[in-house]
Amino acid sequence: MSYARNRSGTAFAAALAAAAALGLPLATPAAAEDISATVYAPGDIPPGSGAGTSITLTPIYVRASVGGRCGFAEAQAPFGEVNQANFDVTGFDATFNFVLDCSGPARVAVVSSNGGLYQDTSLPAGYANIAPYDVGLALAGDDGVTAAASCDAASLAAGSTSCSVAYGGAGGTQTNFTGPADEDTGLLLDGPSTSGAVSSIRVLAGPYTGASVLASGTYNDILTVTLSASP
Repeated sequence: MSYARNRSGTAFAAALAAAAALGLPLATPAAAEDISATVYAPGDIPPGSGAGTSITLTPIYVRASVGGRCGFAEAQAPFGEVNQANFDVTGFDATFNFVLDCSGPARVAVVSSNGGLYQDTSLPAGYANIAPYDVGLALAGDDGVTAAASCDAASLAAGSTSCSVAYGGAGGTQTNFTGPADEDTGLLLDGPSTSGAVSSIRVLAGPYTGASVLASGTYNDILTVTLSASP
């Protein structure tokens, strides 16, 4: 009886042990050339059985994720100011550009600190100290995706839940975008914006037509533009 060299060190040691137990001489290097049988490691199935040696692989799952990013492009956040004398007579119209940098859909919302042009002053009867104006948003993303809407400033005061337009003309639909923005609040740009497309915020007022006379003085408002990623 002769034994072949096994395919693994573990099974080869077992073959040598079996030969010694039967009282057979261990093969010398010269006699190894005459080996004609094969010893299989435990659990292997010999050829001819129809089954063959098999290897079973269990699933290996590889998962990873990429976090979204959403903000204003560097040095291109909305910023500016309007100074218009006698705005009650002339009105005003100004546009300020900004660029979004978001890897997915985004929402933009605006908060008006005063809900209109306002001055803190004592008023005689028949006078007013707040004047309305409109705010328009025009958002631009990749591949021509856009969104536009406008509301009057009163609709953008904190806590407001509805949108109305005093003068019209600021563009887009009448959509509530009172901020601060979050994933469900604000005007939706339904796509990424990474190409440098230019968005804008517009402030617009016609000549004042309210029933009460505007008291003389300086009026102001502050608009805060907020941005959030959206699912």
